[in-house]
Amino acid sequence: MQPARQVLLFISPTTAYEQNLIHGISSYAATRSDWSFAIDAWGEIPAARLAALNCDGVIMRPPSGVAPLPLASLGGIPAVNCSAEDMAGMPQVIPDDHAIGVAGADHLLQKGFRHFAFRGDPAIVPSAARCAGFVERLRQAGYPCHELGPGPEQAREWRWDGEVAETIGLLRNLPRPLGLMTFNGLVARRVLDACKRGGIRVPEDVAVLAGEDDPLVGAMSRPQLSGIALGTERVGWQAAALLDRLMAGETLPTAVIRVPPVRVNARLSTDILAVEDEDLANALRFIREHACTGIGVGDVLRAVPISRRSLELRFRAHLNRTPAEEIRRIQVERARQLLADTDLPMPQIAATSGFSDAARFSAAFHHRTGETPTQYRRGASVG
Repeated sequence: MQPARQVLLFISPTTAYEQNLIHGISSYAATRSDWSFAIDAWGEIPAARLAALNCDGVIMRPPSGVAPLPLASLGGIPAVNCSAEDMAGMPQVIPDDHAIGVAGADHLLQKGFRHFAFRGDPAIVPSAARCAGFVERLRQAGYPCHELGPGPEQAREWRWDGEVAETIGLLRNLPRPLGLMTFNGLVARRVLDACKRGGIRVPEDVAVLAGEDDPLVGAMSRPQLSGIALGTERVGWQAAALLDRLMAGETLPTAVIRVPPVRVNARLSTDILAVEDEDLANALRFIREHACTGIGVGDVLRAVPISRRSLELRFRAHLNRTPAEEIRRIQVERARQLLADTDLPMPQIAATSGFSDAARFSAAFHHRTGETPTQYRRGASVG
């Protein structure tokens, strides 16, 4: 029988992010009967403190204001870093911030937006990477992006004083309808407040997407705030799995492991189709409302009486995809939500998502996501 492992979590469980991180670590630990935990998250941890706790390993995400710890300061105890701050020599497991930006851009592009902006927080390290992914994906699609707020060189002096008036002024000078992504939910809440005070409609004038979903923040916002689910529990799971290997004596490279986001949790703040073409807008609305009932392109043409050729051309011109691809996209997104959030059997998920049978569902899902439904559900169970 292996001796018990004492794992220190240097994580302050004060936000949904840290709580989900700990849930992921705990899920991995449930597969190991020999793990126990200590939590010490409110001060710097010298090697003497770790020795007193009899620690075999550490997973850390130091709270704001606490200096990063180099691996050398831990007295040889294996450790994994789950913060964006570099800790010299320590393996790092973090969300893929560039991919988060790409996911945000894709969500707003699928809504039909042609004008975009990103509101970051230059004082926080991951903000720049999320912005870069957002801007790069839009550039690939042929659209520019307005980057709102101060540049990185001003980050240390940046304060939110006067931000509401500044944000109102910036948004009033940008073209509409505007698809706007923010670094996280707190920044998004400030944008929503500025829009309310400035008489800017959300989502009709500005659709707001948070780069980091917090269900509580999202539900309490008015309108309810869309956000990107980061898969933080997956981060915790992978960090724990990595620490397990280190405690077993494996020598591993110190490369950064980046965990991709899970999905966009769409709520009212992006619930709009930003399309000026009325027939196209009606077709998109019909597809959104009926895709999961098993409709085909013929049903769309009966609801929006234009020629098939015209409908195909308009979809290609505005969205770079066909009506059939849009139907399939909505169906697969619905299936992803059901796989992640329910225990429904595969045939029922297939039927609920609009597929005629489980085989067609599995093939379409794999084509769009690169995973089988079973693989996706297994991954979502820790994300």
